[in-house]
Parts: sequence; C-alpha cells; structure tokens
Amino acid sequence: MKIEESVVMAARLGGKAEFAAIVRTYEKSLYSFALASTRSVPEAEDAVQEIFLKVLVGIRDVRNESRFESWLWSVARNELSSRGRKGLASSRIVDIDPDELDGEGGSWGAGMAGEAREGEDLLGGLFSQLRPEEALAAALKYGGGFSVREVALVCGIAESTAKGRLDMARRRMRALAGRGGQRRRLGPGAPGPVFGIHRFRIPFGLEERIMDNVETLRLGASIIERLANDDQMHLASLSRRGEAFDERSLSAIGEVAVDGDGTIGAEFVRRVASRLNVKEFASMLNYTDRYTEKRIIEGLETVDKETSEQLKRNMFVFEDFVLFDDKALSLLVDEVGEDLFAAGLAACGIPVRDELLANLGEKRVASLRAAIARSTWSIESARAAQEEAVAFARRLDKEGRLKVIQSADYPRGFIFTVPG
Repeated sequence: MKIEESVVMAARLGGKAEFAAIVRTYEKSLYSFALASTRSVPEAEDAVQEIFLKVLVGIRDVRNESRFESWLWSVARNELSSRGRKGLASSRIVDIDPDELDGEGGSWGAGMAGEAREGEDLLGGLFSQLRPEEALAAALKYGGGFSVREVALVCGIAESTAKGRLDMARRRMRALAGRGGQRRRLGPGAPGPVFGIHRFRIPFGLEERIMDNVETLRLGASIIERLANDDQMHLASLSRRGEAFDERSLSAIGEVAVDGDGTIGAEFVRRVASRLNVKEFASMLNYTDRYTEKRIIEGLETVDKETSEQLKRNMFVFEDFVLFDDKALSLLVDEVGEDLFAAGLAACGIPVRDELLANLGEKRVASLRAAIARSTWSIESARAAQEEAVAFARRLDKEGRLKVIQSADYPRGFIFTVPG
C-alpha cells in the first residue's frame, strides 16, 4: 500500500501520471475504508472521489513526502467524519462462526453477491452489537483485507490499540454467538463458510471516474485563473446560487485558451454540464494560485458577501492551520482557548496534530496535550470545535491581525503570520 516518495514529489509538482499512480495505489484501500464506514456503495464511491479531489488540492502542502500516507488517511477520516458517520449497525441476523475470523485469509460479508447486496448486507446481526470502533476495525481487516498495521494507520491509532480492538471484537462475537445459539462450526467437506465470505469489491470504472473528476478540477482552475476579475466573481455568484452559466459566463469561458488550445472552454462547459455548485467552485479556486484566490475572495467581500462567506467555509478547514507560523498559531490558540482548540486537535490525524503542535512552544504543547487527554469528545463536538476555530481565524484575518507572506520556500507559496 506504500508509494514511492519520488512519485509523491512529482505529483505535488503537478505530475498527472504520478497522481494517477497514487489513485491506482490507494483507490481500493480507500474504497474499503469508505464502504466499512458508510455501509453504502454509492456513498462510499462518492466519498472516495471527493477524497482524491481533496488530496489533489492538498498534496501541494505536503512538506515531507515520507508522511504522505499518514496524511492521506487523515484526509479520508476527516471526509468520512464530515459525512456524519453513525457507526456500523445492521438489523439482519445471520449465522456466523466467529472462529472463521481468526485467520489472516478470512474475510466477511453477509452473502455479498453484488454491489447492491454488498451495501445492504454489509454487517450481520453480531457485528451490529459491537462498539463502532471495533466493528470498523473488524470490517477493515476481514472485509478490506487490511493487516493490523494498516488498520492502525487508517484509523489513526497505535498498532497495539488496533490489535486490542480486533481481539475484543472476536471475543464479543464469540460470546454473543454462544448466548444466541448461533455458533456453528464448519465440518469436513463443507461447501464453504457459514458466513458468505467475500472481500469488498471495488466498483467497475472507479479509477476512470476519479481521474475524470481530477481533470475537470484542473481544467476549471486553469480557466478561473484566466478570466477577468469581474467574470470570476460573476461565475462564483452563479455557483453559489446553483444557477446555470448565462450568456456572459459562457462567452467569457469560451474565449479562454490554455497553451494555445481555444477549445478548452467548450470542453469545460461540457464536462460540468454548464453548471457549478459552490463546493465545486471552491475546490477549483483552492487549486488556483494564491493571487487568484485572494483577488476573488476580496472582490466578493465588497459586491457579494454571501458568496464570499460560503466560499471561505468550503475552502479553509482546521487542517489548514499547518500554514500558520508559530506567532499566528499562538495568537489563534489565545483567542480560541486551549480547551476548544484541543477538542479540534483531538479529531485530527496524528501527523497533522504533530505538525500543528511543532509550531508551538513546549509549555503550550504540554498544556494542549493535557487538555486533549482530559477531554471527552465526540466526532460531532470535535467538528464543531474545528469550525469555531476556523471562524476565529477568519475574524483575525478580517481584523488585519493576520497577514500572508508569499515565498517560493513555502509548500503552497505562502504562510500566515502576525503583522509587525
């Protein structure tokens, strides 16, 4: 599941073939994780496509290629959390032999004969009685074929914790099966396991759909960069309202040429069916250069504040605080408060958390770690804390208490700092 660091570096610099290699390397694992989390084939497929779009935009900020894999799974966890994962439950009771789960080659799935059945019968009745974190770990190992090390990496936990969750899942299932009279071992010559055993299967053509979306995002960003500022803001407003491209926007897009290709605008209009929503526009804007992004947002602040605010909400997330230097991050924590900021940190992947804490002094880091340790947080409360911290950051920026420094030395070409 590991990819060469040189491939990550080339993808970070815009290499299309290298990004396609990343998709091929991780699409099955990401799909397995998404399916185990959502229990829905269409939702899992949609989530994987969205994850790769976020990876495309965010990979430019990866400062250490050796940590790419950990960062990617952090992106995946955040995307699935934002989709409101409710745990892994099913009311369907099926026969199961928990001892079938002990071997490395074992896998599970309630008679998954096809994609629809795969989503409908993802978990049997015994799995529904596991704790969500135990069920997810078991789903990844036995449905996705993940090793214990990979389960730990994907879930953002220590390997010993992952092993403990899997052990507990097996013990609970044996106990539940024994009490319910459902335990039944396979005899010699039996045609197959009691529990219909199949690995998660990746939907046909998923890689092609992912790369098609990637190319559309790249194309949209190139066109947005080349539009006049008034046309950029007009297109943003149409997207926020969910309206189709009008004559003005179609004319402006049609005049765009990239590398001498004057048909690029028509291709973009065809790809998006003459319409963007605010989330799609924000993703494309995130992929443009910093100057274009800043010019559009600042222009909209004056002429269409609602569109400006919606774009900001879709563009900046808690993990982007890695772009804050030590002064800016210290100011933010002072404003937000350590307990709230710690709740937001608790939901981050370990690599992102470590990178954020590396920008703070030892005393502040110790205090935040203590706050994380004593806090009791849920995905919902942590997400709310992250959104509140982002809102504080926007306010600081608006008040002029943050400024942007541009330099080719920074992964994304800029950092946030404190004026003076």
